[in-house]
Amino acid sequence: MYKQQLETIWIVVKVAAGIPVTAEAFRNRDSAEMRVQSLRTQMHPENDRGAVFESRIHQECA
Repeated sequence: MYKQQLETIWIVVKVAAGIPVTAEAFRNRDSAEMRVQSLRTQMHPENDRGAVFESRIHQECA
């Protein structure tokens, strides 16, 4: 019998000129925040955005 357990992941979304262009998943918030900071160095501040979102996923365990 399998058990389901919730796992928190962090999603980084890059939006360029109002269009979501990438989404990346991370297991911890610090890594996600570091990725957003890295993306911001390549963005146009008036048009582009980067954000971190928390999500919970179900993981099946034996």
